[in-house]
Amino acid sequence: MTNQRLFERLDAMARWTGIPAFAEGRPRRRPLRGPATFSLILALAGYIMVLGSPRRAALGLIILIVGLSIGNFMRLLGPLKPFGAMERVDEWDQAARAGSIAFTYMLVSATAPLSLILLAAVANWARWDMARLSEAMVGTGFLLMTVFSAMPTAHASWTVRWVRDEDPID
Repeated sequence: MTNQRLFERLDAMARWTGIPAFAEGRPRRRPLRGPATFSLILALAGYIMVLGSPRRAALGLIILIVGLSIGNFMRLLGPLKPFGAMERVDEWDQAARAGSIAFTYMLVSATAPLSLILLAAVANWARWDMARLSEAMVGTGFLLMTVFSAMPTAHASWTVRWVRDEDPID
């Protein structure tokens, strides 16, 4: 068997896997406005329940955890490809990822200290006991984690004018 024939067989085996066609194709863009926004709204509703009533705090935490779970899937499925993804990442992906993650870091960096200060002020005003304050702080942590996981996808999905896969790119 000659080297040429061996290389042809290796090429055929590589084409059979589909990886060369996948690597040559255009990157797949998929806006996920609905699920990312739903995750953030769900987390906010759960947080309001945690702060609103001690009787509904457990239900609010469950709703927060569901919102966080949806937000974590958005990081995997969203328009921003995670680092080390198998999909093709081009300059647009890198710029969108950088902008969305920078926006999310700015939002969380501004929100975290403000939420803890406001939480301490409300707890002092309402004379919460330590158990109630602990529930509210756990809810605040889950809300911030949900914002951190879902906001990059939501930001990229809402700030970009999307072109469908069938539309030609100019």
